Amino acid sequence: MKWILGFLPLHLCGASLAPPRSSKGGFCFPRTRGRVEGANICGTKAGLREQRQLHTIASSGSRAHTHPHPLGGRRTLLAFVLSSEVPVNLALPSAMDKLPSLLARLTTLGATLHTLPDVPSIGRHLMRALRGLLVYDCLSLAWRTGEEAWIWQSTRPEDVPRHYTPAGLVGRVMETGEPLCLPTLADPADVESLSLPGGPPGTAGALILPLSGEDAVRGVLIFTTLRPALLSSESLAVGQLLALQVSNALHNVLLSEALDQSEGMIMALAMAIEARDPYTQGHCQRLSAYAARLGLALDVPPAELATLRKGGILHDIGKIAVSEHILLKTTPLTVEEIAEVQQHPLRGEAILRGALPGHGRLLLPIVRHHHECWDGTGYPDRLAGEAIPHLARIMAVVDAFDAMTTTRPYRRAMTVSQALEGLEAGAGSQFDPTMVSAFVQMVREGRLVVE
Repeated sequence: MKWILGFLPLHLCGASLAPPRSSKGGFCFPRTRGRVEGANICGTKAGLREQRQLHTIASSGSRAHTHPHPLGGRRTLLAFVLSSEVPVNLALPSAMDKLPSLLARLTTLGATLHTLPDVPSIGRHLMRALRGLLVYDCLSLAWRTGEEAWIWQSTRPEDVPRHYTPAGLVGRVMETGEPLCLPTLADPADVESLSLPGGPPGTAGALILPLSGEDAVRGVLIFTTLRPALLSSESLAVGQLLALQVSNALHNVLLSEALDQSEGMIMALAMAIEARDPYTQGHCQRLSAYAARLGLALDVPPAELATLRKGGILHDIGKIAVSEHILLKTTPLTVEEIAEVQQHPLRGEAILRGALPGHGRLLLPIVRHHHECWDGTGYPDRLAGEAIPHLARIMAVVDAFDAMTTTRPYRRAMTVSQALEGLEAGAGSQFDPTMVSAFVQMVREGRLVVE
């Protein structure tokens, strides 16, 4: 039985990261005298980004251009050990005529990795999927994580805690960010540094590929062989593409975890702000529900529905900077007080921009623009018509409806019928008329329960 050793991260601790993207690119390897001389990345979404980041992967010698990727984490490693019944080495499966099929499988692998929900799932799928795609004796994936590190071994009944400290060749790659392609390992110290727990003894060759973050190498892919001289420039080129796919997939999962942590803190802050004003308690939860129902009626995609729900909670978070005296005032506001209130969308955007990474920033247009008016008379940017982000237009309608149907310090609540008439009166001036029509119809037909 051969061992496949894989190291993966447990979680990411917050950093402002670029939005994750699905992997839909394609790969192209030009030939020169029967050899792979470089790899270009092209395609849609992720592919376009990688094309900018990594125009050509050098495939000659033992060095290659590295590519930055917005990944984060801290200085320990999570490890997984998986077993394989397949005897393998790290040469390409066959000659160049099989390269198009191999590249297609790499593309498919990347797309699949992006659908997996967590790091262990990515690790298990990666270890299985590479059997027959590349041939090697041992594959390792090391990644920086929090203060703890774990090693998971598939032949054991439960997870066993174990730490891994990168040293030797692996430590060099993590420090320099430069890949190493070593067809033959001559130095016993290098062999020893690659003798990882649970792996096969007698390593003869290695390919070590960095997985880079914004400011440092966050992990490595390690392919090792038991026989010398099996590695090649083609192995390096394909390995670099695989490393890019793995980096992107891990980025998605780790970003999601960081976003969940950040959103939890921000949600708690939003609830604390709402608690300052007894007249608006429950407003954010109602808005979250109303916005999602209206978005559903307007055929908003599922991902945007989730953004609407969060936007309902967070839309007024900038009011943390508004005086409680103003929020609870029962008489008309002065010009200066109105100006202070109208700053809350900008302040809310600034709070969330600094606190939420990646996908969390999809909330920013809702927070900034939910007080814009269809006719351009709103604030803070006086946007008009469809220049107003559509999720912000949805939020404007449901925000106004909930405000009208709840008691405020300066007036009593309207009836539902009165509030719907108010929305219809503002359609085409304050509100997007299409969204008003959809919301009014939904309420009158009983498809939205008004709390």
